[in-house]
Amino acid sequence: MVAALALSCSTAVMKAVNNDDIIATAHRFGKNNFTYDWLTELSRILQVHVDYSEEAHYDVLIRNTTIQLCLSIQNSLGFNGDFNPRDFSGKFAWLVLQLRNIVVLVTMAANMKVPGPTPDKTSSPLEDPEVINALAGSVRWVLDLMAWITDTLLTLPNTLPPDLSLTDPSQLSLPTLLNHLHSTNNISLHLLLSSPTRGFLTAICRRLQHLDYIARKAISTTIQSPSNPNSQQSNYQPISGALRAAYLQIAQLTTNTIIRIKTFETLLSSLTSLVKNAYASTKPPLTGNNNAEKARNNLEIKMLFGGEIPTAFKPVIVELFKGIDGNGSGGDKEVGLLESVRQEIDPAKLWFADFSMLEVDEDEGEVGKRRRAGRVMDCFRKTWLVIEEGEGKVGEEKEKGKDDEKGKRWRRCARCAAVMEDVLSHRNALQWLVMQQRRCYCKWRNV
Repeated sequence: MVAALALSCSTAVMKAVNNDDIIATAHRFGKNNFTYDWLTELSRILQVHVDYSEEAHYDVLIRNTTIQLCLSIQNSLGFNGDFNPRDFSGKFAWLVLQLRNIVVLVTMAANMKVPGPTPDKTSSPLEDPEVINALAGSVRWVLDLMAWITDTLLTLPNTLPPDLSLTDPSQLSLPTLLNHLHSTNNISLHLLLSSPTRGFLTAICRRLQHLDYIARKAISTTIQSPSNPNSQQSNYQPISGALRAAYLQIAQLTTNTIIRIKTFETLLSSLTSLVKNAYASTKPPLTGNNNAEKARNNLEIKMLFGGEIPTAFKPVIVELFKGIDGNGSGGDKEVGLLESVRQEIDPAKLWFADFSMLEVDEDEGEVGKRRRAGRVMDCFRKTWLVIEEGEGKVGEEKEKGKDDEKGKRWRRCARCAAVMEDVLSHRNALQWLVMQQRRCYCKWRNV
């Protein structure tokens, strides 16, 4: 069955034919390691490249649609309903797809040029307050994701069985660790060790730092003072109050975040260096020739689909967690990467942080709380949409064309069931918003 579905799906992909009927058929067999086996075989047929461990820039990664395809299948097979927990691979793919989509949105908003008021002028979407307000939810979501990853990794050593240690190589059994991660549905370690997901995290850190720079520059140029030379220029045009308020919202989010963007990017950069050294230090080295690159790509494929962690990554994990569980935290011993991050954050903020926007807490209490709240996350703007009781009432409001919360039109993806508000606008600066709605983040068209 795995081979048949892999051949059918690969044929549909190469001929640009819709493959949702194949995914629907696969749902009947979505047990045990079926998803992992299917995606591994599919990636072999399509020759999917997922090794970005030596990349300095991640533009090629963002354009890699085959990774998006595999994650979309992984996400679909891991979905068990709006208020039911996802499995390990489904939860992993669900977060990575959203992260990738935000990288694309911020990149497009920063680089696109739209027609200006006259034919000879152009403007940027970042000059429109509605665009900035639309991005604010995504910025908040990413900052929450960074804090959540940090929190789950810092608490991971406390949840391990007594015979397993993350800082002692002799007691670090990677198969046992993998079983523990799957049993607790903890995907944070895979998010950092897998080079594609680490690349998406690095890319969004760089783009958010750029957006934060633009926001602070825009806010400062509106302040009329002798110390601000721009404000004294005769041709200087101050930004509107609405745009300043939108940028102020971005600046407040990045200022009040639990973990600074630069701190998290430094963690990712250090981890990338450790991974490179780990691949080069293994015997035989996994660098320098085509066979080594193929072997490295196969290892990355396994991690991307929620599989085993390479043995070469043992020193990487030890260095990452050094000092967290008491081994190496005292005296003059060097602390690890996570311990360095912990020293820069306020533990109280992390302890009382609300990660409900991520919808990653899957215990019965949190799931019940989300159900009783009667709201669903807009997968595009990352804001809450209120679920109204009674479809007839909602339909009546829509027919009247009201613009309040009850009259908002929604779009729901037929593949992953994600929801977004329907945005209709003929303004040039907002056309990128409308264009993005043609596809869900999971690659489904006509959402």
